[in-house]
Amino acid sequence: MPVATGELAVPSDPTPAIPPEQQCHQCHELVHRYRCPACDMRTCSLACTNAHKQEKACTGKRSRTEMVTLSDFTERQLLSDYKFLEEAARLHDVAQRSEAPRPARQLPLGLQNFVDEAQRRGIKYELLPPGMQRRKQNSSRFDRRSRTIFWHIHWHFPAANESVHDLRVSEQTPLKQILQQHISLAPGNSFKRHALRLYIEAGLKNLQILMRKEHCPANKPEFHQLDIDKFLRQQLSSKVVIEFPVLIVLLPEEEKKYSIMQDAADDRDNDAREAPVSTIL
Repeated sequence: MPVATGELAVPSDPTPAIPPEQQCHQCHELVHRYRCPACDMRTCSLACTNAHKQEKACTGKRSRTEMVTLSDFTERQLLSDYKFLEEAARLHDVAQRSEAPRPARQLPLGLQNFVDEAQRRGIKYELLPPGMQRRKQNSSRFDRRSRTIFWHIHWHFPAANESVHDLRVSEQTPLKQILQQHISLAPGNSFKRHALRLYIEAGLKNLQILMRKEHCPANKPEFHQLDIDKFLRQQLSSKVVIEFPVLIVLLPEEEKKYSIMQDAADDRDNDAREAPVSTIL
């Protein structure tokens, strides 16, 4: 026991100073207990650990791809590298099991040629998904030898509630000539003539041919008026065609029932662009 005197008591066992190499690198007051895997900084507590992360913007995670010399390579680095390789193997296995994205559907060569040739003629051609009825009916083809498109045409006669299909019509044929085949007297054509007798009585020159404008609201349809004396190629240019053209034949008194677009400017442009079909791809 220290003897009480008039002087201040001096501790008999003062706290020894902490060597610098053992001090906390953040507060420099206590012995360090933790080591940062990222920057190797020593800290004594959670508070000092969080403080050093904020001051130095440290993540606290060791860089798994950083080069480590052989002399500094310890069991801890070995375990970290082993886990890294395991994680990479797992991600590789997941990627192999995952379904690869399906490639874009490629059209058959003949159909792709047809689409390309239609677009070269200024036709905004569109295809329906496979399996659709209109897609199955379409018999339109492009003949490479003659460089000519042969169209499938659907004729609709509203007054007779009749429809007729032409399977292969050359684009270089006037509409009048195509329609004439359905209302003229020919062997085996008597039944068709009877059904279309109203159109025959009206006369070819008095009939109107319309083509519905695609992508219009169903309750507000609009129609292109076609020139019966012009070639099919001219009439389809600059218009949207889905699979094949559907042409509506009207009697003179039926015209007022349809909202007809003014295509006069478009027809003049088509006439200016019309030229012989090139034989070069």
